[in-house]
Amino acid sequence: MAAVAAAPVAPGVAQADPAWGSAGSLGSGWGGSAEPKDAPPAAPGVSVPGGRYEHPVRAEVHCRTGHDRPLHPRRDDPDPGSQVYAPGRPLKISDDTNVTAVAFRGDQASAPVSFGYLIRTAETPIAQLVVMSDVHVGDYENNSKKYESFFDTIGSIFPKPDAILSNGDMINDNWNGKGLDHKIVSRIFQENFARKGMTDTQVLMSYGNHDAYLDDVRAGYPKEWFPDSGGGYYESQQQ
Repeated sequence: MAAVAAAPVAPGVAQADPAWGSAGSLGSGWGGSAEPKDAPPAAPGVSVPGGRYEHPVRAEVHCRTGHDRPLHPRRDDPDPGSQVYAPGRPLKISDDTNVTAVAFRGDQASAPVSFGYLIRTAETPIAQLVVMSDVHVGDYENNSKKYESFFDTIGSIFPKPDAILSNGDMINDNWNGKGLDHKIVSRIFQENFARKGMTDTQVLMSYGNHDAYLDDVRAGYPKEWFPDSGGGYYESQQQ
């Protein structure tokens, strides 16, 4: 049985009843699982998928084999010290919220996974434009599942968006030689475009202060994603 830590990005928006304990206090012998003991637990899930809703959402975070669900409502990154709430006490989401969850078994953690909830009134958009900011991908293993859930949320709102804009800081380079990580971002994005059937969606990247050198950005993505003619600047139109 694995524990799950979930961290809503917007404190006070997603709430749970205060039946708290400590995930870390459960210890390495807590629970049991059908998974091999030396394998990390599977990534957790939610009872209500991320997406666009025209009403408040009540969602439980759960792991594949567990029942207890740790929750830390004030931190972006769940860890074994996150707080625990009892089963049957869902998150109450009444405004735009991202929930990031990690399953723990002893000192082992699953890959993080995130679920985005947009609470909206009924409306018809005139354009289907998605804007991403500060992607900050540093490896494939800890980001592939997270971005699957992000693209699932995008797809639930716009199955085939007109364009996706990523406005800088795709990686975590601080002049320490991580420019090749742009290829990881490109791989994750292209896998999800293929998986979601977004192959006709226009993609445009901009250059941020954590994106290494311009040559690394140019080498990391298809030319049409970053079509600069020098200095990182370009103009593009979406019709």
